[in-house]
Amino acid sequence: MNNTAQNQIKIGDYRAIVEQIGGNKFLAMTGSKFQYYGYDKLGYVYLMIKLSKNISKAQYLKIQLNGTDLYDLTFSRIKKTLTSLAKELGVKVYDEEIIIIKEYKDVYADMLQEIFTSVTGMYTRLF
Repeated sequence: MNNTAQNQIKIGDYRAIVEQIGGNKFLAMTGSKFQYYGYDKLGYVYLMIKLSKNISKAQYLKIQLNGTDLYDLTFSRIKKTLTSLAKELGVKVYDEEIIIIKEYKDVYADMLQEIFTSVTGMYTRLF
């Protein structure tokens, strides 16, 4: 393994993102699932969330901490198309394309739930 990858500084904790989006209440209200978390090349944490069906047709939400201690949000979905070679052979092989539905930069933590609701139409908490 690369020595620089082992010594990379990791900035942020995914549990802070989970707490700020609403934690278990968020999961219960939206039916979404926390898929995984990781760190980008610069060492900033991100959290990937698998969304349930919603009005924007987004399948995934990536919430990433950025260098200004704010968050970047990316709502996306995966479009699968049957390859032409697969049609000829009679085998189902798909090309996958990631489609960005909505993207927000430099979002404050207290705005995460509000933006999520405006894009997906799903509430993150009871009133």
